[in-house]
Amino acid sequence: MQLDATGDAAGGEAASLAALNTFKKDLLGYRSKIGRIVKPAEAAPSCALANTWAAALWLLTKTRKGHARPASFLDRAEKAAETEREHLALGSIRASYAGDTATALALCAESVARCPRDLVAVKLGQDQALNSGNTPVCVSCLCSRPWQTTLCPACTTGWPSAMRSAIVSRRRNAKHGV
Repeated sequence: MQLDATGDAAGGEAASLAALNTFKKDLLGYRSKIGRIVKPAEAAPSCALANTWAAALWLLTKTRKGHARPASFLDRAEKAAETEREHLALGSIRASYAGDTATALALCAESVARCPRDLVAVKLGQDQALNSGNTPVCVSCLCSRPWQTTLCPACTTGWPSAMRSAIVSRRRNAKHGV
């Protein structure tokens, strides 16, 4: 078992570990080359996270074609999953694939609670919350600290500053009963 760039355990070979780190940067940075996870996942059936995240990527397209693709990635991930993090990620994406947004969101939140540096789980949880219309969860970054008047910078990467300011203002007003 190796550690990824954030220090969390991840199974697979060195090449698949590099692909995980690249995907994390691509997802968090809203990069157009985010699809680079697919080929390494296909080439590394022993890397549960690469396959889980490739499945998640297809689901993020929110298209019929994208919804048809995750099954093989999820099957490979299921065979390879060893760590709690891998099982939580797989469970979340499998629930999302099945249309069970509540379970997917709960598993993302559990993953974030157990692996707080796993920003992919945070981002995928935000997507689940946004899709379910649960914007308070989305805005609070799945953190259990909704009373904070600051936002997690990692979770708001790419957000316009006006959006961040509006959310912080609303939190301050709520905190002071305005």
